[in-house]
Amino acid sequence: MTPTTMMTMDNADEAVFTLQEACERFFRNRIGPSTLRSLHRDGRLRIMRIGRTDFVTAQAMKEMLKCQES
Repeated sequence: MTPTTMMTMDNADEAVFTLQEACERFFRNRIGPSTLRSLHRDGRLRIMRIGRTDFVTAQAMKEMLKCQES
């Protein structure tokens, strides 16, 4: 599995994933994209929309997971 776009050698946190890719990578498909959209609506996850596709950065996922642990 590879990020959809923009992975720099310096900063892997800039990697961009579709919501489905993020579910696979960070949660091993235990949750779906609708759960990530719900977290976004609740203000706990930053996502961006390009066209009709939602994306999330690795950094946004790490921030959300860090907040969930607290």
